[in-house]
Amino acid sequence: MNIFKRTAKRLDIIAHSHSAGEFFDNITDNTFDCIAALPILFWLLHMVSVLGSAVYLKFRSLVLRHYSLDLKAMLPSILLCYVIMLVILIGKSIRSGKKLKDRIKDNPVYVLFFIAMVWMLIAVIVDGWTDITLLGDENRNEGILSYWGYIAVLFFSASLIKNDKVKRFLADVTLVLSLTVFVYALWHYYYYKPLIDITVNEDYPSAVFIHFNHYGYYLAVNLMIAAMLFSVTKSLKRKVFYLICFGANTVMLNLNNTFGAWLACAVGFIFALIAFAIKDKRFNFKVLAMFVTFMAVTIVMTLIGHGQLNDLLKFFGDVKEVASNPSGSDDAGTKRWALWKATVGFIKERPLFGFGIEGIDDRLNAVADSERTHNEYLQYAVTFGIPEAVAYTAGCIGVFVRNLRRRKLLSGVTLACLTVAFTYMVSACFGITLYNTSPYLFIFLGLGYRSVKARKMI
Repeated sequence: MNIFKRTAKRLDIIAHSHSAGEFFDNITDNTFDCIAALPILFWLLHMVSVLGSAVYLKFRSLVLRHYSLDLKAMLPSILLCYVIMLVILIGKSIRSGKKLKDRIKDNPVYVLFFIAMVWMLIAVIVDGWTDITLLGDENRNEGILSYWGYIAVLFFSASLIKNDKVKRFLADVTLVLSLTVFVYALWHYYYYKPLIDITVNEDYPSAVFIHFNHYGYYLAVNLMIAAMLFSVTKSLKRKVFYLICFGANTVMLNLNNTFGAWLACAVGFIFALIAFAIKDKRFNFKVLAMFVTFMAVTIVMTLIGHGQLNDLLKFFGDVKEVASNPSGSDDAGTKRWALWKATVGFIKERPLFGFGIEGIDDRLNAVADSERTHNEYLQYAVTFGIPEAVAYTAGCIGVFVRNLRRRKLLSGVTLACLTVAFTYMVSACFGITLYNTSPYLFIFLGLGYRSVKARKMI
């Protein structure tokens, strides 16, 4: 029986339920996983309309202005699916009879993220409500509703999914879209831009993203999920697909020249080698092969003038410079050291509640020539206060601690998603949150939260 017939049969059973209790009972775990995947799927599919607008509008300044509008047009569908999922989740949870305190005990990560969200609200109230508190400014579109949405909608929905097939489907959608973004990036940067697009002056491919660094973070996510799924899948057709996606995104990451994203991938591969060895109690040579390929592509592209090895050498030099002379190394890390030092100073001024949404833009720009900190963990602390940053970071780390304790239940696909989340968390040390890149962390962190072998609801 194919998937369409199975779906039709299950929907018919649900539709003929004779009571509310029977309705919730007829929604199987696999059916619920599909429902929980819908908010994420709609978020991912916003890229289709963005690319359509990009091809039509052509000028990057217009594309960037239009991006948030395309995403906002998808929000009603995302929220509707989310509400339906919540209703079903509550109904099934009541039917299971499990006490709330037991659910909280089993899921301390949810508690940590809830504390982070509550502290965000307290912080923005204390800091003073502004016209950008809810939805953010025109460029970044990150207000408190955005930050809440990352956690409460995307992470929470993804964290309820156990079925590997559903997780793989969402990953495959992401990868297919990354290939279309890859094609657009090549076309626009090498063909269209030299002709007439003088609206945004950038030295490296940026595709539909505000800055080439942001495209780099997107590339890192797709590069790693392709590599990891290649390492755990048995289907030859799928392996070919994942290899194509891995190759395209690896080449583009080197052309894109976002060193923080490249370094995060390198560290992500090391994490994967260790994690798979712990889970399987043996070395995973497929992961090693992908790591070697990643490095080989980088070496070749460095030799032809587009790789990251020169930046790697500079990185080691910057680390040595900071270690020997921290007060006089403001240019280290493309001036990130100056940004971090200034931000730490601001955090000391208001350690509890921070400065609010975009509250240090002008001061940071005056001191270090940038409006954002380029370290997401410091950014959370200076925006909402140290307690929020601690709760948020602890929540992220808690997902990995949970899976270390339950490593016997981990599937290969779930560990692949965890590797992607870890890679993003490393890149977050050098980057900023943004409405069209940060959600990937929360999606894959959620997809890595539980495995198909662990069948209990929350």
